[in-house]
Amino acid sequence: MGMACSLRYLGVFIALLCIPFAASADGMGQPATTTYEKVTVMQAHTAWEKAGNTPNPAVFVDVRTALEYASGHIPGAVNISIQSLAKRMRDVPRDGDVYVYCEAGGRASRAADMLANAGYTNIKLVPKSMRGWRAAHYPIEK
Repeated sequence: MGMACSLRYLGVFIALLCIPFAASADGMGQPATTTYEKVTVMQAHTAWEKAGNTPNPAVFVDVRTALEYASGHIPGAVNISIQSLAKRMRDVPRDGDVYVYCEAGGRASRAADMLANAGYTNIKLVPKSMRGWRAAHYPIEK
């Protein structure tokens, strides 16, 4: 009985050792790589100002809830909440830069990860998000 118990624990131990490799992007222990650029609120504002004058204008995606979006957002931004992003990824353009923001940056960071993992290469994360936009006194639409 003692030997069977020891073998069971050994099997569990070996299985636990394999978890980090199985959960990685390549199965070899390497984390999933996400590629997106972090930009300042000022850089995002500059892109927003130029959006009407370029062939592939920048798109701003607000990943907050509809209620938060209605309380004030970057003018012209599209609202795709973080909760619905996986189902609405087709609504995010692959041409032109896509600026992702939320209220303080946490949800935007998760959204940028999701988009990068889905193969988007044009993602710009605005870490300061709406808090930074408001603090800079940039235009807000309701």
